[in-house]
Amino acid sequence: LQGYAPEIHGIANTNAKVTVTQNGRLIYETTVPAGPFVINHLQNTVQGQLDVRVEEQNGKINEFQVQTANLPYMTRPGSVRFNT
Repeated sequence: LQGYAPEIHGIANTNAKVTVTQNGRLIYETTVPAGPFVINHLQNTVQGQLDVRVEEQNGKINEFQVQTANLPYMTRPGSVRFNT
């Protein structure tokens, strides 16, 4: 069972390169097709402010921030933690 990790939701207008950084350090980078995307492959140790950069195929750049926290007993979406 993997612990909680943040998800990043966004929309790309064209094929795009998505870069996630924290304090100037690269955390994750991927290419996404046009349309809505979700990044849910981040490590569970990531917390605080994440800077997201979406670089479109046409050269347009969109940037936004995602605030994250890691609290005890949080799980990834779709996961259940149950103790008997």
